[in-house]
Amino acid sequence: MKHYLKQKFSTMIKLLSLITLLSTTNWASAQLTGSYTIDPSVAASSTNFQTWAALATYFNTNGISGATTVTVKGNDIAGTSVVTFTQHASKPTTSTNTLTIDGGGFKLTSSYAYEVLGFNGIDYVTLKNAVIENSNTSYYQSCIRMYAAADYNTIKSCTLQMSGLTTGTTAGGAYIAFASTASSLTSTSTTHNGSYNSIDGCLMKTTATSPGPTYAIVDQQGTSYASSTVTNNTFSNNTIQNFYYMALRNYYSNGDQFLNNDVSRSNATSNNCYSSMIMIYSYYTYSTGRATTYDGNKFHDLPYSGQSSSNYLSSTVYGVYGLYNYGTSTNYFTVTNNSFYNISVGSTSYLGYMYYNYYSNISANKVYKFNSYGTGYFNGWYFYYAYNDLKCNNNLMRDCFTKYYTYFIQDNYGDKKQFNGNKYLNNISTDGNTGYTYVLSLNYPSMSYNNECNNNVIDSNTFGYYTYGIYQYYWNGTMNGNKITNNRIYNASTSTYGYLYCTQLGYYYNMQMNNNLIANNLGYYGQFGFYAYSYNSGSYVHEVRQNTIQMDDSKSSYTYGYDYAMYLYTYYHTTVDVTGNILDIQNVYYTYPVYTYNTSTSNYKRWDYNNYYIRNTTGGQYWYCNGGSATDFTSWNSLGFAGQNETGVNPKWKNKATMNFASNAFMCHNNVPNPAGWYPTTAPNGIDVNNTVRNKFKSDRGAVESPMNIQALKTDFSVPATVCAGYQTASNLYVKNKFADTVYNFNIAYSINGGAKTLQYITNKIAPGATLKVDFT
Repeated sequence: MKHYLKQKFSTMIKLLSLITLLSTTNWASAQLTGSYTIDPSVAASSTNFQTWAALATYFNTNGISGATTVTVKGNDIAGTSVVTFTQHASKPTTSTNTLTIDGGGFKLTSSYAYEVLGFNGIDYVTLKNAVIENSNTSYYQSCIRMYAAADYNTIKSCTLQMSGLTTGTTAGGAYIAFASTASSLTSTSTTHNGSYNSIDGCLMKTTATSPGPTYAIVDQQGTSYASSTVTNNTFSNNTIQNFYYMALRNYYSNGDQFLNNDVSRSNATSNNCYSSMIMIYSYYTYSTGRATTYDGNKFHDLPYSGQSSSNYLSSTVYGVYGLYNYGTSTNYFTVTNNSFYNISVGSTSYLGYMYYNYYSNISANKVYKFNSYGTGYFNGWYFYYAYNDLKCNNNLMRDCFTKYYTYFIQDNYGDKKQFNGNKYLNNISTDGNTGYTYVLSLNYPSMSYNNECNNNVIDSNTFGYYTYGIYQYYWNGTMNGNKITNNRIYNASTSTYGYLYCTQLGYYYNMQMNNNLIANNLGYYGQFGFYAYSYNSGSYVHEVRQNTIQMDDSKSSYTYGYDYAMYLYTYYHTTVDVTGNILDIQNVYYTYPVYTYNTSTSNYKRWDYNNYYIRNTTGGQYWYCNGGSATDFTSWNSLGFAGQNETGVNPKWKNKATMNFASNAFMCHNNVPNPAGWYPTTAPNGIDVNNTVRNKFKSDRGAVESPMNIQALKTDFSVPATVCAGYQTASNLYVKNKFADTVYNFNIAYSINGGAKTLQYITNKIAPGATLKVDFT
């Protein structure tokens, strides 16, 4: 009996063991689906993994068969090796069989020398609310690396941090990287490392005193088919608080976008980063399906928060290093709405170093307190061979400081160009040195296009030496509606000297210069309003209409200043039209109100309706044209060169103190004939410098169109109830002058029941506020 029972018991134990083994084996071979946890405080089971590594190992072995959610619970988890999710060959993640990991705010820490978390070709993974920390001291370390075509993944609201990094290098790791090699994140591969991924709302930081990782984000994609195969990754709403060399590195991608990221070194308390910093590195990108875009990002407090004029980035600094970015006519390479502020540099610097880009849109970016304290060139937005179309519009730069040669915008060569609506306000340039300043330096665009330089504002800047506001060389197109106001040559650290060239325009082809306001500027040796010359031979048009140039040197510390208002030396142009301009020059030692010449007087199709108000020129005046020279307005008018409608009245500015340069002089109103257009591709001169629509038939002189109110009050005209045949009577109108100036020499008219108009030419002078009874016969 004992033997029998012992045998039966042994058989039962073996059977139970077999059942248990089979059960365990079946669980171990099942694919993931449903809900799971990672909880180190709970024993491993069919629904709980004790470590991230256990989850990754299980997935890599068994794959997935349905939508799966994993929630981290319990405690932080530390390890010494990388956790890698590798796509399963037969049971991969898909758009329906997704893997979502909610980190629950807990930390995954690894002391591994490279990445903490690897995505090896896996797709459709969402990681959220996790803290991924690398505690290694190696400068190769990263937090997350994606490679081998890891697609459609989302990293959302995670913290990616480094706690042990103490060494800075230009060849190290990143918080997040799309890279084929862990030890060299910038090594190229032939295939994309990841496409259609989203990195959104993450915090990237160092937790101890650290120079930061080499890169904040590395986006390194495939070389062999980047031009035709999209990647379309999106990096958005992330906060980057430390990096050593490059913030955003984007190479061989197609349609990747960096949106609304905040980039600084707020974790740093000293200048311990690389001396030559790059905020955006964009190289060989494409825009096949959507535009490669950098929009709404903020770059600030570099090299660290609270930096001073004696502690700055000492080597070449780039806001955007952009080479060979291939936009398309529908998807421009786009750098828009970004902000750069509280940045200190001491050597050569570029807001944008833009070479050989195609279809570019660099617009609405804001730069302030970008300060250059050394003797390196400050190059601003620097474009070289921008092909197809370059839009550089509505950018702002204010409250910046430079010590040496300064270019706020410089463009050389390429195709069609737009530089419209840019603003440069309250900057100080070339302080303490003799470097030149160029605000907009625009050179050699293709003459096959009507290029645009319109509605830019250069206001309240202090320039330390010779300065050029708008400098154009071999331009073909427009320079309309620009405001160059309240600027001066002054150097706080050295003797103040230099000319202020508000504009210098050399060797242009077709050129339209309308509705520009140049006022209240002060050079040292003097200033130029329009300094324009060209010796290009051909059937070209030069139109200069309804500009205001106001100069007053009463505040100059130099006694012998020379001011040039309109230097227009258009030597061979076959059509020259200079009409409706106002020149106001006062308190100048010597002035050239007009200096112009052409090989044929007949090429001046019109020089008329201009107003010149020249007063207190102690050294004299000099006027020069094809008709000879003159020494004042009266002798200018007698040369027979200009038309019969030139005037020399006080423009009576509405409010010079508030820069309201609307003329209150009656003779400057509603008497400039509007042209049909300067050449077929350009509309008539229909708006003024303030974007106000001009009078349709005849408009005002100068850059500002303003109302002139002459009101028809009433009439005494009446017809008796009964009249005899042949009855005749006279009519009248009472006209009130509601304008600021005396009015005269104008027509009034009436008609009866829409019939023919009866005109009366008013020669009587009507004072402001007065009323005149006009009798019609």
